[in-house]
Amino acid sequence: MSQDSTTIDEVIYDFVKKNPFYDIVVTIQPTSPLISSDTIKKAILKFIESNKNTLLSVEDATHLYWMEDKET
Repeated sequence: MSQDSTTIDEVIYDFVKKNPFYDIVVTIQPTSPLISSDTIKKAILKFIESNKNTLLSVEDATHLYWMEDKET
């Protein structure tokens, strides 16, 4: 599982197959190092209450990467 080409999906699938007794698996990407434990707890509660099988967190950060160029 420790190859450069290994995806996070493959890692999660492998973990769940080997550990079927877990009800919830939380994956935190290394690109979110400042996420607080409170945020994680709230996300888990929202996930449980939603009765869905997946919860993704996203942030609208387009202002950091895109801007309109009025000269072109």
